Amino acid sequence: MLTSLNANKAWRQASAAATELRRLASTDELTGIANRRYFFAAAERAVASRRRYGRPLSVAIFDIDHFKQINDRHGHPTGDDVIRAVATIAQQSIRKADFVARIGGEEFGLLLPELTGASAFEACERLRRAIEVGLATTPVGPVNQLSVSIGVTEARDEDLDTIIRRADQALYAAKAGGRNRVVSSA
Repeated sequence: MLTSLNANKAWRQASAAATELRRLASTDELTGIANRRYFFAAAERAVASRRRYGRPLSVAIFDIDHFKQINDRHGHPTGDDVIRAVATIAQQSIRKADFVARIGGEEFGLLLPELTGASAFEACERLRRAIEVGLATTPVGPVNQLSVSIGVTEARDEDLDTIIRRADQALYAAKAGGRNRVVSSA
């Protein structure tokens, strides 16, 4: 009987450890949202689903404008606070069907299933405004006038790398166009 109890306890501990490892492998430590690895796995599944069923899918990449200056002027703890605030606002501002992840530094990825280019642009514009307003009212230290730039594209019959490249090009166009804006790639 004691051996059975020990085996059961060991199984529960191993199961809990496996669950924790899966969480750690898929979650960004700073923000608590999905990480880069999980984003790209989810994006691959979304692209495959889009190909199979022909449903719309849009992908966006956004990052915090002038983030290096935030860290340089106010320190990394404030920069971390800003990243956490952006993640929280983004998570609260998107639809349940959408998916946001931190994919690097101050950069985030967004999957927008069932949205065509025009609808995705509108969703990203709402997100941009929500972050701008939310950061203005969030206690993130002595930082003001924070914004994000967003590049968005609708997936076509192409691989994920191509889709991401187009969203990234749109992000660079948003930055080159003055930041704090959404740019859609054709």
